Amino acid sequence: MTETTSRIAAVLGLLALSVVSQRASADDGGQPSHIILPDTPAPPGPMQAMPLLHPGLQLTFYMSVCTLPGNVEQVIRATPGTIFDPNSGWTVYTKDRQFTGTAGPLEITIAALENGKVVIAGEPFNSYLPTLAADSPPASAGHDSSMQDVSANDLVSGQWLEPAQLNQLFNAPPGGCTAVRGPWKDGDHTFDALIFSCQTPTVQYQSVYDAQSGLLIHRAVVSQGPPPQVVLPGQEPRGDVLLRFMDLMAVRDLKVPWAGEPMPNWVANTSVMHYQGSHSQSSATGALPSLPIGLDLTFVEHGDTWVHTVKTGSVAGRPTANKTDQMWGIAQFGGLWAGPAELANLQNGQVLDDDPVTQSQTRVIYVDNQSVAIGEGNVTGETDWRYDKNSGMLIGMRVIGRSQLPTPITTVDQVRLTGRQ
Repeated sequence: MTETTSRIAAVLGLLALSVVSQRASADDGGQPSHIILPDTPAPPGPMQAMPLLHPGLQLTFYMSVCTLPGNVEQVIRATPGTIFDPNSGWTVYTKDRQFTGTAGPLEITIAALENGKVVIAGEPFNSYLPTLAADSPPASAGHDSSMQDVSANDLVSGQWLEPAQLNQLFNAPPGGCTAVRGPWKDGDHTFDALIFSCQTPTVQYQSVYDAQSGLLIHRAVVSQGPPPQVVLPGQEPRGDVLLRFMDLMAVRDLKVPWAGEPMPNWVANTSVMHYQGSHSQSSATGALPSLPIGLDLTFVEHGDTWVHTVKTGSVAGRPTANKTDQMWGIAQFGGLWAGPAELANLQNGQVLDDDPVTQSQTRVIYVDNQSVAIGEGNVTGETDWRYDKNSGMLIGMRVIGRSQLPTPITTVDQVRLTGRQ
């Protein structure tokens, strides 16, 4: 890369650092207005009054993340290399670095809220994949979960602040922050918003909250990374610039049929759930041989409406290295259980939910005497869950990623329990 290209990258970084300090003026004479990225879709419809946090609440944000390389040539230590760096004594070679980024909806569902603890079921989506058509809905990047104290968020993380906590921060902003109150436009909706603009030596960010509910409306974060250890002679070491934007798109309540049912008794009496299944890939030329997989969920703790498990797995008999905390609650689709009383009322083909943002549909795939299968997805992929009708237990699952080539298919179809001693 030429020095001119490096300067262009540096200018882009400086422009990025100024994003959060720039605000468009509203019609009422200079009040802060929404910062809209060119690729940020408008909300799908008018928003209702912002609700307080509660089980079944789903928040949909549009997330944009990108990295601007500080030095467009990465210096990598290697033996043998092509360049000797006298300062470090390393033999190195260089590799061109490009702008990287991704964007798409992020759906956050409050699966449980009990005694100050919040269980969050998350599903990120990717709107920009090489395999997606221009008019395709976004592709799911999988499901995740977490649990936190309801007041654990701060101005640079999380999707809400408790109203009392928000007002306290507004009246006494942290060091390096300013706070103003005013209208904030999001599509056709104007919020009564509390707007925080903050700066530290390495991070600038702006967080905007609905003044009544404490829900996040908008966040822009620009952070400066550390400089590289080694650069080419004559180059100035510059850290990467990370840009992260988050804009509220939709607020709605999921109508989970069993959200009002008590958690089944077997949950509190279980120590480990052992699942077995297979992973395969298919393409136009045929399917690759499948591999056996195993999945164990070790129960750690539970409340009346939620359970905390740790997931471990194996592929072809070999344990995987990762251990993952997984949380489950009463007010979610795709949970560890579904209320058996409501499962008995479901009909084959019944639509349980239509998502206006991701174009995903949740529906009953089939019902038989022993089980009920529920599927969620759009044209880019689908996840199916199978529940035992008597206990409500999750007894099977299938994940199909149609947006990937070759298409991965993961199936779990056997389960056994280890009870608490």
